[in-house]
Amino acid sequence: MGRSFARVVTAVIVGLGGMTGVLGAVAAPAGAQAQSCTFIVSPVSLPSAGTAEVSGVAPGTTSVDILVDGRRVATVQSAPVTGAWGPVRIAISATFTVSIALPETYATLPCIGNGGNEVVTVSVGTTSKPLAFTGSATSRTVLFALAVIGVGSVLLVSARRRRTAHQRV
Repeated sequence: MGRSFARVVTAVIVGLGGMTGVLGAVAAPAGAQAQSCTFIVSPVSLPSAGTAEVSGVAPGTTSVDILVDGRRVATVQSAPVTGAWGPVRIAISATFTVSIALPETYATLPCIGNGGNEVVTVSVGTTSKPLAFTGSATSRTVLFALAVIGVGSVLLVSARRRRTAHQRV
């Protein structure tokens, strides 16, 4: 009975040691999660009203608040292992800013968006303007200028004639 008891104790110790190793391996990735927060807004420029998508990565199992012009418009939960969240669609009717807020436990962790900024501006209606005319639409202006020069010439000639007429008398 002494040997069988020793075998059972050895088996229990080896089993607990193995479980500790397994638990350590399973817990290691969670403890090794990167404490970072990034997000992407796409697109950042629209010719007219439409929809933009916001997605990103935050610490695992975290509530992520999506702020538009400082107001919360959506809250999502990040994935437990990868921390991925989104995409969240936002209706756009005018130019606005997007930022991300994390819970107070991550108050010192900035959430970086497109271009390395914590705030991303999404613009609406920024279409390019056509180039200025290069002289092809100047006929109206030229005609007006010629008319003004003509009227000025008539006034100048009449003023000189009047002065000359007064000097003779």
